[in-house]
Amino acid sequence: MVTDEAPCGSGGAALQLAVTAVATGAADVAVAVAAERLTSPDRARTFAAIGSAMDLEEDGSVGEEAAVQGRSGFVDVYARLAVDYLARTGAALEDLPWVVVKNRRYAAGNSDAQLRVPTTIEEVLAARLVRAPLTVPMCSPIGDGAAEMVSPTTRCAGCVMAPRPSADAARSTRVAD
Repeated sequence: MVTDEAPCGSGGAALQLAVTAVATGAADVAVAVAAERLTSPDRARTFAAIGSAMDLEEDGSVGEEAAVQGRSGFVDVYARLAVDYLARTGAALEDLPWVVVKNRRYAAGNSDAQLRVPTTIEEVLAARLVRAPLTVPMCSPIGDGAAEMVSPTTRCAGCVMAPRPSADAARSTRVAD
């Protein structure tokens, strides 16, 4: 068993470890499980937890300042990246909301999506500014999540317990055969 602390990346790291263990022959079956809980009634606690995932050399003080001001330090980093992108590419501020509009359009048909209400470019631009040039809809919401994956070898695939029917069966995704 390996315990992994890769903030905001634990699921991907666990998946990579499981697949590598099976691919190299170190295991016939590997299970990757990841969970993250960020929601809390105390928003300062949430932002402090998010800030602990930042690169202290590069963005540490940004994270601390943002947490004191009641936002994620990542918003400041992403705002800086957005400003740099606009300057480097000549894109206009009006180009940024297209990502939100597209994501919400697809999310409207996904009952598991966190934000399913479609929006318009005008609504995104008119929303409360969090950190220029980012408005609230351009920023990621805070949420909790968990996932698991079983990775067997081809030889051992029949050894793995078949999935039991459940209310969540329709939400399962087969990655590969």
